[in-house]
Amino acid sequence: FVYRYCEISPMDKANDDLRLLFFILQLLLIDPHTFIAHKSSYIAACSYALVRHLKQYEVTWPRRLARSTGYDPDEIAYGVTKVAAQCLRALSSHDQQEPIHRDLLHKYNKGPAAQLINYTQALNDLIQPAVDETD
Repeated sequence: FVYRYCEISPMDKANDDLRLLFFILQLLLIDPHTFIAHKSSYIAACSYALVRHLKQYEVTWPRRLARSTGYDPDEIAYGVTKVAAQCLRALSSHDQQEPIHRDLLHKYNKGPAAQLINYTQALNDLIQPAVDETD
């Protein structure tokens, strides 16, 4: 699914966006219970949109992909928050991490794991949107 999405709306391979995307998918596959009720195409789509959000692409879920997949932007936005929450769970403090998450983060600590760690605040912002200070 990821390769198909990239054919429709390419990612910038120079920035290792695909490596980050596949790393996130690995984190999700470790704990399949979180997404057991969802199609693999939806999980891939939400992960794809999350990476585009983190990398600050102009459009997180392009219309061409929405038309091609049938997943509307609101549906994807909901899944992105779930994927972000799972990523944060994997990045939790060393004492709270599942051993398998710790091993995966260690394996990729100089590549996509380090990138994901740099996006911790952005992941938190997705899960807990900032409250408007004027309210």
